[in-house]
Amino acid sequence: MHNNDKIWNYYRSVNGHVPNDRDKKLILLSPKQTSLSLHWRLFTWQFIHRSYVTPHKMELMFKKNIGCWRCDLSIKADWQHMFYECHLIKPYWDKINYFLQMVFNDKFQISKSIILFNAPVPDCVPRTKYVILWTFLAIARKNITSNWKSKASPTFKQFMNMVSAVSQLEMNTIKGRTERTTSLYVAWQKVTEILENNDCSRL
Repeated sequence: MHNNDKIWNYYRSVNGHVPNDRDKKLILLSPKQTSLSLHWRLFTWQFIHRSYVTPHKMELMFKKNIGCWRCDLSIKADWQHMFYECHLIKPYWDKINYFLQMVFNDKFQISKSIILFNAPVPDCVPRTKYVILWTFLAIARKNITSNWKSKASPTFKQFMNMVSAVSQLEMNTIKGRTERTTSLYVAWQKVTEILENNDCSRL
């Protein structure tokens, strides 16, 4: 089976249908346009192809019950559970959703599909800002995998610290390549303003 077919089959198992042609293109495009850094692009490619070993995959390998490392429940702790369904992860995504509303639009609503596949992208996010959205999602997932086999849950503060570091790197890279007035540079400027104004301090 082709690697892309595995992605579409998993998408169907999660959403009940295969992605349309537009969303297929976005899913395959996102690893190439996440951030300006090869590090984040590779990580996104690995995520889309589900490269991390989950407890459920280990159960299939070793024929024994393992359950979720984080919540200790003896359930099917597969990719969907580890990155979205675990009750210790959902509050984390709720806070990230609030942050994304500040960056894009208060109509933005994070979904299981965009967390797991980078698509479909909400209509309130302009195409020129897809790269920023995909970068934020990559950072959020990386924060989860940083404590992959730990009981410690990822925190919003850790996410924001990573966003701060990445946004500075992105802006410096853009300054070295093109004019500072580009839409991408202006978008990253808005992110840094949110960080500097501490608008997320109550989360």
